[in-house]
Amino acid sequence: VKRLFFVYADKHAHAWLKHIDRSQIDMGSGDRALVPGGRLHPIYRITVPADLVQQEHTDGA
Repeated sequence: VKRLFFVYADKHAHAWLKHIDRSQIDMGSGDRALVPGGRLHPIYRITVPADLVQQEHTDGA
């Protein structure tokens, strides 16, 4: 639940996120899966629907 909470908080860019020390929150170890066939979130290590994982932007630099 903690991982999913942060996936949504990041997606919606909540202003209060900057006040949370994520290093103090135990998210466990290992990967988790919410849905089969989704994408693994690179930070929170949970497989979620692809639209919840922000695409990396490359500018060719």
